[in-house]
Formats: sequence, C-alpha cells, structure tokens
Amino acid sequence: SQLQANSNQMQANINQMQANSSQLQANSNQMQANINQMQANSSQLQANSSQLQLTSNQMQANSSQMQANSSQMQLQISGGERSGALYAQSRQVGKEAGELSSEQLVKAIQDTFASSGHSRSGKARQHGPSVCNICGKTFATPWTLKEHSRVHTGTATGKLK
Repeated sequence: SQLQANSNQMQANINQMQANSSQLQANSNQMQANINQMQANSSQLQANSSQLQLTSNQMQANSSQMQANSSQMQLQISGGERSGALYAQSRQVGKEAGELSSEQLVKAIQDTFASSGHSRSGKARQHGPSVCNICGKTFATPWTLKEHSRVHTGTATGKLK
C-alpha cells in the first residue's frame, strides 16, 4: 500500500511536470509573439520617423517659400506706395502748373514710366500694380497702363482729353 501511494504520488508529479511543461511552452510562444510584435512596432516607428523627417523638410521648404512670397509682396506693396506717391506728386505739379501742353503731358508720362521701374523697351523691372499718374486708375500690367496713357495724350482718339 505504501508502494501504491508512492506510485500514485509519482504519477501525480509526472502529470504536474507535464502541465508545467505545457505552460512553459505556451509562455515561450507568447514571448515569441511579443518579440515579433515589438519588432513590427520598431519598424513602424522607423517608418513614422522617416515620414516625420520628410514632413519637417517639406514644412521648412514651405516656410522658405512663404518668406520669399512675403518679401515679394512687400516689394509689390512698396512699389504700389511709390506709384501712389508719384501720382500724388504729378497731381500737385498739375495743380501748380495749370493746364499742361500735350508735349508736357507726354513728357510727364514718359518720365513717370522711367521713374516707376520700367525700361525704355517697356519690360517691367518690378512686378505689381501700375497706377496712372494722370487719373489715378490702377492697371494689372505696365502694358495696359501704357495703352491707357494714350487716352490722355490724345494718340488713342486723335484729340487731347
């Protein structure tokens, strides 16, 4: 009977060892799955980091472009202020001198074009709105202003207005 009890105890120990072995195997499998998940997460983090770097570089490029656009807009604004000042100056000269002859008017328009950043060829050196120094109308391009100035010189209609 003692032998039988020992045999039963040994069988119970063997069963417990088998259960422990199965549990160890399950734990080992779970650890391997965790390692695989950590490796996948690490790869995803590296991909995200690369994407963030690309986004950061793009944002820096956009910021530089925005600064360049801002500078260009400041130049255009200052050019518009300059055109406005030229217009005011020409109005004052007109008031002081009374009526201008057509030759004086043509000369004033040519001088205005020369001082507003345009070359003799008519090509703009600066971009921005063009303002007629005679009537104050604003034009998108220097060419349309030049065409408009003919209204004041009489070359468009054949008579001085």
